[in-house]
Amino acid sequence: MEERQIRILLIEDNPGDTRLLQEALAEVGETSIDLECVSELSTGLTRLAQGWIDLVLLDLGLPDSQGLETLGRTHGAAPEVPIVVLTGLGDDSVAVHALRRGAQDYLVKGQVESGVLRRTIRYAIERHRMQVALRESEARKGAILEAALDCIVTMDHEGRIVEFNPAAERTFGYTRAEVLGKEMVEVLIPPALREPHRLGLKHYLATGEGSVLGKRLEMPAMRADGSEFPVEVAVTRIPLPGPPMFSGAIRDLTERKRAEKTRHALYLASLQIQGPLALRERLDRILQTAQTLLELERVNILLADREGQWLQAMASLGTEGPIGAIRVPIGPEGGGIAQAYLNRQIVAWDGKGRVPEPLRLQPPYDRIEALRSQVFANVPLIVQGRAIGVLVLGADRKGSRRPLDAATLELLQLFAAQAALAIEHGRLYEAQRMAAIQLEATVEARTRELQDANAKLEAAVRLAEEASRHKSEFLANTSHEFRTPLNSILGFSELLKDRRFGPLTEKEACYVNNIWTSGKHLLHVINDILDLSKVEAGRIELKSEPFHLTDALQATLNTIRPQAEAKGVQLQLNGDRCPPTLVADPTRFNQILYN
Repeated sequence: MEERQIRILLIEDNPGDTRLLQEALAEVGETSIDLECVSELSTGLTRLAQGWIDLVLLDLGLPDSQGLETLGRTHGAAPEVPIVVLTGLGDDSVAVHALRRGAQDYLVKGQVESGVLRRTIRYAIERHRMQVALRESEARKGAILEAALDCIVTMDHEGRIVEFNPAAERTFGYTRAEVLGKEMVEVLIPPALREPHRLGLKHYLATGEGSVLGKRLEMPAMRADGSEFPVEVAVTRIPLPGPPMFSGAIRDLTERKRAEKTRHALYLASLQIQGPLALRERLDRILQTAQTLLELERVNILLADREGQWLQAMASLGTEGPIGAIRVPIGPEGGGIAQAYLNRQIVAWDGKGRVPEPLRLQPPYDRIEALRSQVFANVPLIVQGRAIGVLVLGADRKGSRRPLDAATLELLQLFAAQAALAIEHGRLYEAQRMAAIQLEATVEARTRELQDANAKLEAAVRLAEEASRHKSEFLANTSHEFRTPLNSILGFSELLKDRRFGPLTEKEACYVNNIWTSGKHLLHVINDILDLSKVEAGRIELKSEPFHLTDALQATLNTIRPQAEAKGVQLQLNGDRCPPTLVADPTRFNQILYN
C-alpha cells in the first residue's frame, strides 16, 4: 500500500525563516512530506478546520496573535494535531511553557538542522500514526522502532507493556520478551514512585484528565539490575476505539546529567583556583580537580620557559619519579604536546590504533613515564591569546582506556582557559609576594637605620644639653666671683667720690670717678653675662614695678656721657613728651638703654 503523504502546516510570517525550513525539509529527503505555508494565524486556523493536517509548525509571534495565546488558539482548534513551536534564540523559557501547554516539541529558528528537524517530525509522525493506524503493518512498525534512537514503550489501559523497542532493551537491560505483558511500573519505575503512577493512570481512566500527557518530564527510571537513572519522558495517548493505549518516548539522560555535573564541578573548581593562592597550590588544585572529575590516571601541567625552548612540568599527579625529569622540547621532538602549545589547539588521541607519528614523542623523550599514554588529550593553556603551557591528560581511565568524548574535550578547553588565568594570577601573586617581602626587608633595614640615627641624635642632644648646663653653671659661678670684689671696688670708689675721707684734688676726683664709672660698666657686663646664662638655663625672671622714666633715662645718660664725650659726642635728654611713670623691670630696661 502506498504511503500517505504527511501534510505539515507551517504558520510563519517571516519569509526567510520559511525558506530555511523548506531547505531543511528538502535535506531530510522525505518525499512523503507535503508542506503548506501561511503567514497569519487566522489563515492557519481556517486551514486546520478543513482537516487533513498531520503536523503544525507554529511561530508564536504572528501579525494577528502573540505568545502562548497563539498556541492555545491553535491547540483548541485542532487538539488532535501535534504542534511543534518555533522560537527565537534565547526563548527557552517560552518554549518550556509551550511544552507544558500541549506543544509536542520546539525548534529554535535559525538553528534548525536537517537531522534535528527529521527527528522532531518523526516523533510527531509516530504519534500520529499510532493514533490513526495502530494496527498497521507490523513490519513497518518494527522498522520504525528499530530505527528509533530513544526508547519507545507502549502500554495498555491496565498499565501492561505491549511494545518495547530495541533502544529500550539496550537502556533498561531487559529483552522484549521479558517485559511484554508485565505491569510497566513494576518493571521500569522505582518503588517509591510506583503508587503515584498507578493513581495517575486510575485518575485518567476515570476522568480523562492526565497531568503527564503531551509533556516532557524528567524523572528517575529503573534498570533490570535495580539501579536508578534519570530519563526524559514524553507520553502520548493512542486514540483507538476501546480502552486507551499510551506510547512513551524515553530518553536516557545519564550522560547529559554527568556532563552537567562535571561542567558544574569544573566551574566551581575554576572559581576556587582564582583565589589568592600561591602558584604551587593553584597547580595542585588544578590537577586534583581534573584527575578526580574525569577519572584520569595521569595529569601534568607543563609550562614554557622564558626562552620558549622547553615545556617543563611544574606539577604532576599519578606518576612517580622526579618532576624535573618531565620536560620536552618545543619542536618536532615534543610530538603532540609541542603541537598543542604551538598551534594553541587541543591535540587528542582516542587510543584506536597506533599513535600517529607526528603526535609521538621522539627519543629520548618517549621514555618519560608520566607522558606515556595510548589515550591522551593535550590542552593548551592560553592567556590573552598567548600560550603559556599545556595541560597533559593521560586518559587511560583507571585502566579502561575510555576515550574522552567531544563534550568532555569542550569542557576541558573551558577549564584549561580558567586554569591558565589561575596560573597567570598565581605568578603575579608570587611576584607580588616576593616584592612585598623585599619591601618589608627594605623598610625594616631603613627603620633600623633611622632608629640608629635617632639614638645618635638623642645622645648628641643629651651631650649638648649637658655642656650647656655646665656652661650656664660656670657663667653663674664666674659672674658671682667677679661681682664680689667688684662691689668692694665700687663701694670704696663711691666713698672716695663722695669725699667721705676728706677733700680730693681735681685730678684725684677725676680718677676716682673713672674708677667708679668703669666699675659700674663692668658690673653691667657681668650682669649681662649672668642674665645670658639664666636665659639659656631657662631661669630668668622679670620683676615689673613702676619707676620714673625721666630719672631712668637721665641716669643712663650720665653713666655713658663720659665715654661719649671722650669720643667727641655730646648727649642731651629731651624728656618733655615722656610719660612720668613706666611699669617694667627697671634693671632690664636699663640693660636695653645701655645696649
